[in-house]
Amino acid sequence: MAERGADDWEGLCHPCKKMGICSTGSVYCRECVQIYCSNCTKLHQINQVGSGHYLKPYLPHLKTDEKKNEFDIASFKFDQYGKEEKNLQKVKYNYITALSADHDHTKMNYPDEIFCLKHKEVVCKNCKFRRHSLCTDCLPVRRASEVLMENGHYLRDIERLKTCNLRSAAAIIETRNERERLNSTEREILELIQNLKHAVISKVCRLENELLQKIYGSYDTSFRQLTKAENILKRVKDNTDEMLESLKEKTKEGIEASDFKSLMTCHIKSLMFHDMLERLSDYCDLGNLHECLFEPEYTIDSITHCLGSFGTLSIDKLNSKVPSILLNTRDKPTNDAIVHMDNDLSKVLGNKSVTCDDINLEIIMDKYSKHEKRVTRWSDPDFLKQGIVGIICLDKDDLLALDRTSCSVMLIDRLGEPIASYGFNCLPWAMTLYDENTVAISVPGENKIYLVAVEFKEFVLKKEINCSVEPSAVTGYQDNIFITSYPWSDMAAVYKLSDDGHILGTLAKEASGKRLFKAPLDIAIDKASKDFYVCDSGLKMIFAFNELLQENFRIDLEYMGHPSALTLDSNGNVFICGKLSNVIYKVTTATRKGSIVFTEDAGLGRPQAICNIPDEGSVCVLCARENEFKILKIL
Repeated sequence: MAERGADDWEGLCHPCKKMGICSTGSVYCRECVQIYCSNCTKLHQINQVGSGHYLKPYLPHLKTDEKKNEFDIASFKFDQYGKEEKNLQKVKYNYITALSADHDHTKMNYPDEIFCLKHKEVVCKNCKFRRHSLCTDCLPVRRASEVLMENGHYLRDIERLKTCNLRSAAAIIETRNERERLNSTEREILELIQNLKHAVISKVCRLENELLQKIYGSYDTSFRQLTKAENILKRVKDNTDEMLESLKEKTKEGIEASDFKSLMTCHIKSLMFHDMLERLSDYCDLGNLHECLFEPEYTIDSITHCLGSFGTLSIDKLNSKVPSILLNTRDKPTNDAIVHMDNDLSKVLGNKSVTCDDINLEIIMDKYSKHEKRVTRWSDPDFLKQGIVGIICLDKDDLLALDRTSCSVMLIDRLGEPIASYGFNCLPWAMTLYDENTVAISVPGENKIYLVAVEFKEFVLKKEINCSVEPSAVTGYQDNIFITSYPWSDMAAVYKLSDDGHILGTLAKEASGKRLFKAPLDIAIDKASKDFYVCDSGLKMIFAFNELLQENFRIDLEYMGHPSALTLDSNGNVFICGKLSNVIYKVTTATRKGSIVFTEDAGLGRPQAICNIPDEGSVCVLCARENEFKILKIL
């Protein structure tokens, strides 16, 4: 066949022209800048899926002006995402084609056509033998798509998206399952930790309760024995005073020295026994006081044995240090000391009979009763940090401290220096602010409550209230007094007393008959609302009652260990200190909810007493571990 010229190829289909088939083109692609016949147009549209190619009729016989006015039939743009799968099975293409082809491409069923893996294009079944007769890897489109996907290639973008969706769904399901497994494992671990925590806390609390019961049980026994000993001492003093009065009445002329020596022996027994109790309380803990109290060298029998004989009377010796030998030594009194005391008395009495008017017996007793340590201890600031069980702030500068070591209440400044003191015959238990400048102090050994006022930096006793029960913690206002009694025993209760000590009401048991309290260690009252609060260290709870002894609410303080003391501020909020947990807990009475306001980070070391500082929004806490007072600002 003769070779054609360049002009003969104008208007021919470019793919057919390259393959030697000189078909006339009818469609023009602007993006490819090529002309396609009707047979090649279908393949071009399929192979350029989603590429945005536009086809328009190729009309070379029209002039330029006519081309501008010619109706422009724009070709379609294939949607790369396609439609639904059911519509993808039969895709119909609307395009302009010439009828010069041997067969109609418009009736092509895309999924059933042939795909040439070598040329990477879709082939019409009728055109396969004309253009791909030598290709050996022509497969149906469905099968070709599966082969390509196995190798990581995709015939269509919709298949790529479908595969990504399937993989994403599988990954989401796997992630969800893994998350559920991790959550289940986490819940199991948290449950194990919670159970272990509860077990440890329960064991620690049980051991703590056993230890405190032993301590308070030993203290209760020791306290009762000490009270009994003080009562014996009081009876000895009363008997001595009665003997002296009897001698004064019966003997007008005078008494023999031997009779007076017997009288003095009784006085010395009383004084030395009283001093022995005070010295033991200085260095012995209350828990084991009874063990030291009845050692042989400190019993009344041993003292009686030492003082049984004065020896021979003489006036040639005098020892002015007799009081210090008898009262300040921690050893058993010796016979030499007794002889020196005998010599001192003999110088006064002589070897003759004397009358009671010749001797100022009170001066002699006062001489032998002076205790050197008692005089110097008031100037020792360290002493103020030992044995203090209660504190009250009267104003911004002065503080009241109840000291069981010295059996007294002291007025001290913020530097710990004493200003004044007031002593008791027995150990005081607790104190509370009764009115503006008066405090109420409970003394269980005497079953009394003392109302002591502070006037011009001095203590003045206003009233003694005899109680029918043993008072422990105390609070009150006007004519009503509330006390706790017998903590750590089966008789633990709260009593409402009148101003003369009569019982007006009792809180001991619940309606079910169960004991209401176990160890009520402290009590405080809100004078505005007349509600009072009880801190129970045994049950680890705080109770709130009104003035009619009706319970308002109770709050569990399990995590505080054993609450030891409480106080109220001007707004009626309750502050509780935990001596073992080293925290300060605040209860807002309006909402009946509590929270921890201070922890050990604030420097709290075994806080055992707490009081409110008026007009400052602060509390004063006595820390036993650091032996100091701490003023904490409430925010």
